[in-house]
Amino acid sequence: MAAKELKALIEVGTSLGYTGDELKQFVNDERMRVDREREKEDEKNDKRRNLNALKKSVWRSRRMKKKKKIGLNVWKDKRKKKKNGEKN
Repeated sequence: MAAKELKALIEVGTSLGYTGDELKQFVNDERMRVDREREKEDEKNDKRRNLNALKKSVWRSRRMKKKKKIGLNVWKDKRKKKKNGEKN
């Protein structure tokens, strides 16, 4: 947690009337809450990144299948022409 955030938490705690150990506990609890929120946000972002990577991977594999299919068709056409005695 940045110094500015910590200072702001101390000011909020002081304005709520906390002093000494109560203020330390308040700041500690708020830090933990903020950390949990950040972890949840990070998990959401990780899931989003993983999903996007999966979508790209599926898209690439479909694209490669199409390319292979096109390449196979071209190869088959050349074989047919060769069998029939035709030139390219």
